[in-house]
Amino acid sequence: NEMDGPDAAYTYVNQVLSRARDKNGDGIANDATTPANWTGMTKDEFRNRIMWERRYELISEGEDWFDTRRRGYEFFLNTVVKPHNSNPTFDTTKDFKYPEATKNMLLPIPLSEISGNQAIGPEDQNPGY
Repeated sequence: NEMDGPDAAYTYVNQVLSRARDKNGDGIANDATTPANWTGMTKDEFRNRIMWERRYELISEGEDWFDTRRRGYEFFLNTVVKPHNSNPTFDTTKDFKYPEATKNMLLPIPLSEISGNQAIGPEDQNPGY
């Protein structure tokens, strides 16, 4: 998708989907409608769909933290922070509220690096740490 657009990538995704339809392992798609072949998406739509599929596939494996931040602050804010904080079942007495701050995008610079590197000091620490 990133190099040649979605038209070149559909083949690979649809191969995986056809294996998912083969419930008996006999090479025959037992349910041709679920999941449907991917087609007709823009490059951005395809990328977002792949990332959502990745989130579902790797749920609770710790990859989501890196993936959501790799996509940038706006993506993280709009797909993780805001939906979480505005969920109808959110209970302020027991649920953690994500701050809408850029701190969520960065890790702290280790103290050993700050104290051992002459080129940086405590003022260079990432915001919020």
